[in-house]
Amino acid sequence: PGFYYQAAANSELTRSRISQQKCEPKRSEPQIQELIAMNIPPYQPGTINFRSKWLGQTVCELDEGTPLEDSVTRREVDDFQFSIARELKHDHHARAIELLQRAYARYYGDKGSDRMVLWLVSQIAKVHFDAAQFQQAKQYFDSVAVAYQKEQWWVLFTDTLNHALQCSQNLGLVKDSIRYSFELIIDYMANTKEDRIRILDNVLNELLGENSLLEDPLEIQLAHGNPQILCSVQFIDEKVSARSEITFKVFVQVNFPKEIKFNRLIISFTAPDYNQE
Repeated sequence: PGFYYQAAANSELTRSRISQQKCEPKRSEPQIQELIAMNIPPYQPGTINFRSKWLGQTVCELDEGTPLEDSVTRREVDDFQFSIARELKHDHHARAIELLQRAYARYYGDKGSDRMVLWLVSQIAKVHFDAAQFQQAKQYFDSVAVAYQKEQWWVLFTDTLNHALQCSQNLGLVKDSIRYSFELIIDYMANTKEDRIRILDNVLNELLGENSLLEDPLEIQLAHGNPQILCSVQFIDEKVSARSEITFKVFVQVNFPKEIKFNRLIISFTAPDYNQE
């Protein structure tokens, strides 16, 4: 059954693309606007109107609760415009998400269906994204990104983080935007060097630019093993006495796609008593 829900969702998304191409440009037409404003129900998928007299007949009906004398009659309604108006009132994204969630419920927990579950989650996220529902989309992208990174599926991981980055930017989540950006400039990600440089420039502008929204220092927790910033310490003396001054060197290696300048370096010790300004 999960396959059929998945196939139905794909058909709904295809229908959405066709509607966007063919029907959406006509939305502003006065006749279409008038019909949309009326109490005309959208097409209900999976239903058959038994009042049709032949297969393929266009059924131009108003809602049963709408008296004909208070609206247009069937002969006054152009079948083509009526069909466009009903299609424009249909929520393709909501229907596709519903079908994908049903498919997810069928596959979830089945042995050997882990990858299918991940794919369905990513599809649900992208439908939310296309519907400009960025908060819901981000939650799904975050959940699937963990698995993609663990499996080292870098192409899928890169695509997921790119979408999550756009969600965060649309939601005004500066910290998350910067965190995703630092992940996306890693060498093994499936984007080009030009893309990584562009992302880094955007991060630096967000951190240091005149229009930066950041007022306080920002601490970003990167995923374990992120190779962009490597730090090591070298002690000058082999032995030192307790509570005496010591000298050591700090080496910072940065593997960003272009040169950057550090204005400040803060060193933190594991013993909090030593972390003083």
